[in-house]
Amino acid sequence: MDELESVIAESVDTGIYSSITSTSHFENPFVGNEEQLTPDLKVAVTVTVKGAHMHIPDTGVELDIPAGAVRHKQLIEMTIIPFDKQFAPIANFSSNSSVVVELLPNKAIFRLPVHLKLPHCLQLKTNYKEIKNPVKVFVSHHEAGPPVWEEDASAKCTLEEDHCVIHLKRFCWVKYEINDKIVVAKRLKVFTAGKSLHANDCIAEIEVGYHMDLPGREEVHLLFMAVIPNKFIDFEINVC
Repeated sequence: MDELESVIAESVDTGIYSSITSTSHFENPFVGNEEQLTPDLKVAVTVTVKGAHMHIPDTGVELDIPAGAVRHKQLIEMTIIPFDKQFAPIANFSSNSSVVVELLPNKAIFRLPVHLKLPHCLQLKTNYKEIKNPVKVFVSHHEAGPPVWEEDASAKCTLEEDHCVIHLKRFCWVKYEINDKIVVAKRLKVFTAGKSLHANDCIAEIEVGYHMDLPGREEVHLLFMAVIPNKFIDFEINVC
């Protein structure tokens, strides 16, 4: 089985990238003295007093370290934690809707706040910025085993339509939850590998359907899409 065929062919998850691994290859996607460990979920950067910008390609996860935030040259690591490694129960509709990241070295303290950008898969109400306390930030400083989440009530953050920027002065595991009162729906991203399709006319139709395995939820109508073999596609379904 080659790389293309081994790609996840179906994934309906509660988060955007929580259990999806990118298979794209990236050559020198960053500027500076950096070491790319795994191009899908992890990146490491040697940061100096001049600061740095880190991002994991195709995920929307970014970290801005301003000049003067570190006292000396330091290796910084940023890792997206897959859903099956989060040990996170689903407490409400908006749970598990944002990316969870680990920032290393654990408990590292910065002289200035660093800005962490984490995407979410929620469709928000048009007046979401008018709601007081729309976001709760959670951190964990555990050394091993499952995370021990604690709300960081002092964390400053800015919520946008598809992401949230969190201001941190200390490294840890980080996630956030959005108040259900401002949520309209979830955007579920589904991936398919076109190479496994067969069509005489070079275009194939696929059917995508799902249902909420909860009382009172009905099956959603199938979605029909045209797919070109040997190409990857992604599309979104809103769940209300």
